Amino acid sequence: MGVLFPDVSSGFSSDILHGIEEVAHEKGFSVIVCNTAEEGKRTMKYLQVLREKQVDGVVFTSEVLKDEYYQALKEMGVPVVLVNTQSHKHMIPYVKVDDWQAAYQATNYLIQNGHREIAMISGTLGDRVAGTRVEGYRQALEDHDIQFLESRVAYGDFRWESGRKAMELLLADAPPFTALFAASDEMAIGAMGAVFAKGMKIPDDLSIIGYDDLTIAQITFPPLTTVHQPLAQMGRLASDKLIALIEKSQDVSSTIVSHHIVERQTVRPK
Repeated sequence: MGVLFPDVSSGFSSDILHGIEEVAHEKGFSVIVCNTAEEGKRTMKYLQVLREKQVDGVVFTSEVLKDEYYQALKEMGVPVVLVNTQSHKHMIPYVKVDDWQAAYQATNYLIQNGHREIAMISGTLGDRVAGTRVEGYRQALEDHDIQFLESRVAYGDFRWESGRKAMELLLADAPPFTALFAASDEMAIGAMGAVFAKGMKIPDDLSIIGYDDLTIAQITFPPLTTVHQPLAQMGRLASDKLIALIEKSQDVSSTIVSHHIVERQTVRPK
């Protein structure tokens, strides 16, 4: 089976891949991993490679399923399962958390801790998952009569370096804030680096909550409070679904997996 990731080197991708491979190897399938790069620069090229390799099925992760990708997959005539993304246009089974709900709860957690000036570092501008998380953040603010300010939202690409740059931008240009919701742990950790470089302390001067619960979230200093996504489980479910489709052994439906907030040491009551 073929697996398409936008960034194979990220902790997010490796956790999902671990789950995919575990089930695939158990059931006698090998896995070809393709790194499609940012904004899907190499997606079409890799779909062609997978077609030539005559893979039995494809796990497509994180990116928006553009029409050209869907067409290429359709021409391959193999089953597809989506992970951390979904198609509102095509009936393709997916495995993901409820991004809106998770972002809402992360923001609400900061509000429950007394914070009202809350900034956000979102993922890629125009990305559907990123947009859904911004909407969850916005709704949580509005439900507590807190004005949503576009100037308090900065955009990264889910990777740590973009989190650092986005945080520098927010600290320089945004109205003052006491807490931050970052839409990935890597961006949260990048943001923490920018905060420390300014001589500020976490959580004394600024509270931060991330999203993913990567292993690295436990070993940062201070350890990162975050939204847990069961990434390895998502990979296992995707593999199970794809193999069921390949073997035509059962009908396959989509799965929304559960998330929860993991409290560590980067959020303090205000």
